[in-house]
Order: sequence, then C-alpha cells, then structure tokens
Amino acid sequence: MITSSRPLARYVAGGTVLQMALWADASLVGVTLMFLGEGGFQSLGLVILPAGLLAFLLPVPMGVLVDRAARRSALVWSGVAGAVALGSLAVAALAGAVTTAHVMLAIGAVTLVAVTGALALEAYLPAVTGRHRFVPVNAWLYGIASVGTFGFAVSVGLPSTAAVVVVLVVPAVGFAVSALLFRYVDVPEDPAPPREGVWPEAVAGVRFTLRHPVLRAIAGYLVALAALQQLIDAPRPDGLADGWDLVTMLAPPLVGAPAAVVLHHRVGALRLAWFAVLATQPFALLLAFPSGAAGYVLGQALPLAGAATAAIALLSHRQAITPPRLLGRSGGTLLMLVALAAIVGSVLETLLALAGAGRSWLAAPATAGVLAAAVPLLRASRSEQGTPAT
Repeated sequence: MITSSRPLARYVAGGTVLQMALWADASLVGVTLMFLGEGGFQSLGLVILPAGLLAFLLPVPMGVLVDRAARRSALVWSGVAGAVALGSLAVAALAGAVTTAHVMLAIGAVTLVAVTGALALEAYLPAVTGRHRFVPVNAWLYGIASVGTFGFAVSVGLPSTAAVVVVLVVPAVGFAVSALLFRYVDVPEDPAPPREGVWPEAVAGVRFTLRHPVLRAIAGYLVALAALQQLIDAPRPDGLADGWDLVTMLAPPLVGAPAAVVLHHRVGALRLAWFAVLATQPFALLLAFPSGAAGYVLGQALPLAGAATAAIALLSHRQAITPPRLLGRSGGTLLMLVALAAIVGSVLETLLALAGAGRSWLAAPATAGVLAAAVPLLRASRSEQGTPAT
C-alpha cells in the first residue's frame, strides 16, 4: 500500500485527478480548432507558438513561486485556474462563440497550470511522505494518470458537442476535484527562504541544478531524449490496425510504471534509469529497417516504456537529494531545458522534412545519442554508493 496515511491518500487522489486532467488536455489545441470555423487551421500557428514559448519561459519563474509559496495553495489554485479556463472554453464551444483570442488565453492558462501544478506536485511529495514511497507514488501518478490521453482517442470522430464534453468538460471537472482534494492535504512544510528577488532566486536554482553532478547527469539525459526522440520515426506500415496506435500511446507508461516499482529496490534509482534506457532504447533501431507491423509497434512502444521507467526513477531520486525549497526551481530548470531541446529537435525534424530526406536512417545515430546520454547516470550512481536508497 502506498497510502498508509490520510494526507498521503488525499495527495495521491488529488494528484491522480490533476495528472489525468493535464494528460487529457494534450489534445486541447486540436479539438478546439474545429470550433474556429474555416480560419481555424490558419490560426494554428497563433495558438501553438505562444504555447511553446510559454512552456520554455514559464518553468523557472514558476519554480521560484513554488519554492516561495505553500505547495498546497499552489496546487489548489492551479486546479481552480484550470477549471475556470476549460470551463469557460467549454461554454463558448457549446454556444458556438469560440474565438482565436479565447483559445489562446485558455491554452496559456492551461500551460501555466500544467507547469505550476507539475512543479508543486513534485515539490510537495517529500513533505507528505518518506523517500521510501517516492517511486511507488510517482509511478502511480505517472502510469495510471496517463489514461487521460484516452480522451483524445475517444474524441476522434465524435460529434462536436460530445468532443467538447470529453476534452473540455471532463478535465475541467477534474481540475475542480483536484483543487478540492488538495485543500484537505494539510502537512507541515519547510519554511520558505528569504526573498531575494525573482531573478537572483531563479539564477540560484539554475546554478544549483547545473552544478550538482547528479542533477547535471539527469539534465543531460533528459535534454538528449527530448531532442533526439523526435528524430526516431518511420512511416506507418500498411495494414496496421488503428487500435495499435492507441496501444503505442497508452501502453508505455502503464508498463514502465510498474517496472519502476518492482525494480527500484534492487538496483537503485539511477542504475534503474540507466538499465531501462539500455534495455529498451535499442528497439528503436527496428524503425530503421523494414520490420513490418510488429517491428513498428515494438520500435515505438518499448523505448517509450523504458523512458517512462527512467523518468519515474529520476524524478524520485531528484526529490530525495534536492533541498525541499529548491525542488521547484530545479524542476523548473529541467522543464526549461527539455522544452528548449524539444524546440531544437522539432526544428531539425522540420528541416529534414523540407529537404525531403527520410528519417529512418536517423534511428541509429539518434538511438546512440540517447544511450550515450544515459551513461553519466551510471557514473553518478557509482559516485553515490553508500548513500540511502531512493
């Protein structure tokens, strides 16, 4: 059991609902564009570009806020803001009054909620329970909550009104429920540090993350994965049933999360992350060669499952080694670096597409790059031998 205390049970319940709502909103842009009429797709860039910039610019300042504030309050207000943003958009969609400006505001609000909520959720866990429960709790939140992506699959092909209910109303209710649940999680937290200004505090958080040898190794792996994973792809094979696309989307976190729980006690968090990448990432090479439908599914799903296991292990270890009032800023630094790496990877992907170059040949060097980026995790685990296990 991972919920042996009432505050932890409420934290897990609130975190599960919040994570499911955030996963469900991965399809927010695509679904709401249908309500903008003929100019919807022309407005796509106006909606996506600000969201991408916010994902890069917000994490560190929001990390400062999370390190200053009571994490419970940050989670409660994140849930309220998400409910208001999606609720207003749902009403406008059902009334046929959606505008590009409204969509942009909603996307911005949900991006803010996603960043603040994720950072506060991560930073609050050490105050709620001991480090021996970090991996099970994070695995539950990461694995079970990922079923929120099922909302997008369900919404495809539905009438517009039903799609609004699935993608907007249900997550809005989820945000509201999470706010209510977190309202009743009451545990003492470390006092906030003296305020020195947003910029000095942000710089201190970035500096701490990049100078800490373990956090630096984690950052290097996450950056490489975010940039290179986008380059590992292959054409969808003919004859592949539509249901397998859903499998490759839902199965990885549902497989990777239990694997993290089962294995982390035996090998430790850092070694587990390294082993998960080493054991699964080479399957991406199946995408470089004609391997049929089975090879395509395995090449897509297994590396993602390994990445899910690694993500859970690395998050849990970071929560164990980072001072509580630096968790927001260290997490924000990692989110910023990952967002930047994803932008770089997306640019490379676009340039290759414009050049008419196929991407199958990139699977080998990109896979090698991800594997190489995971090696410092093993080195860091050796340097930490003798410290308490995560």
